[in-house]
Amino acid sequence: MKALWCLLAAACSHPTAVAIPTLPAALPEVVDGCTTGAAEAAGPAGWDLLPTDNIVSVTVRGAPGDVTLATKAGAPLDPEALRADMRELWHRYVASQLAVTTTPVPGGYALTFDVTPARRVVRVELDGMTRADVPRLAMLEGTLHDRGRLARLVASSEATLRNHGYLRATLSATTQTTCEGVVVRIAGSLGRRYAAGKIRVTGAATPVTRADLAYDFGHTNVPGGAYQKDELDAALDRILARERALGYFDATREVHGLLDERTGRVDTDVRITDGPRYRIQVVTEGGTPEMRAFVAAKLAPVEGTRDLERLVRVLSPLDKQLAKLGGHVVRTDEKLAAVYRVQLFLVPLAPAGAEAAR
Repeated sequence: MKALWCLLAAACSHPTAVAIPTLPAALPEVVDGCTTGAAEAAGPAGWDLLPTDNIVSVTVRGAPGDVTLATKAGAPLDPEALRADMRELWHRYVASQLAVTTTPVPGGYALTFDVTPARRVVRVELDGMTRADVPRLAMLEGTLHDRGRLARLVASSEATLRNHGYLRATLSATTQTTCEGVVVRIAGSLGRRYAAGKIRVTGAATPVTRADLAYDFGHTNVPGGAYQKDELDAALDRILARERALGYFDATREVHGLLDERTGRVDTDVRITDGPRYRIQVVTEGGTPEMRAFVAAKLAPVEGTRDLERLVRVLSPLDKQLAKLGGHVVRTDEKLAAVYRVQLFLVPLAPAGAEAAR
């Protein structure tokens, strides 16, 4: 019997042979008198089967219930089917280890998938923070251990802390496998929590007053209050949206955060660049008189206005609406000085039998 240990995504290949791909498998170790899986995966080894080799039997060990596989007994080895089976078993059973073994038998090979289900997280230990600081990590207790999920949660929890004023927060995770399950240890430092300072917005066509800022920011990011970057970005988006509604379709913002270590506050300086102020012009070409009349009626409310959002709402379903009249629309946009020109080419649809006749 030979075990095939190879990374699923690795290209373990040979000019005339196909490697059996498997997911990482850990060598056993003894911890407190019991056998567990090691934290690190074993390295790949090579032993190839040819695509012409016959698979006599397929067995899955360690997976509860019935499993339907793409790899079939009584047929030659199908590398793509084998890869699909490995992925399916890995994700379906959240396996901590997964391997394929082959045994030569009369007529070919017996193929066996060995699935080791993931262990449960029995404890989450925190160093440098509380459970209230990292609630999503604390909730891992009792769940199946998944190294990829743990890494994603550590990254997102760190980002959330920074977003809520802990601008220098750092987190890291380590795991230990015991007889009972997996112990997750989260270590890190939150650092100082910074408060919101002054916010100044300049460059907008309509000056942004303190009352406007109070309305846009609400209870977040008020001077001396909690600094929250996502809410700050959302408020600045609303300010930018008002500029674009005035016809400044190219309006952009540049944000500079100024950190004051003495006061522990973050001052924010926002520069709005409006660019040209546009009016909408719609030019329609082609199509039948009925199509042109339909389009003209639909677009009349936005012609000559600065309402880009309404233009988008009108144009979105236009192609489907024109299909009922036997046509479709080809659209091009261009900006000429203060004109936002939308050119619509109305094209009749080919008759139903035209394609078949060609």
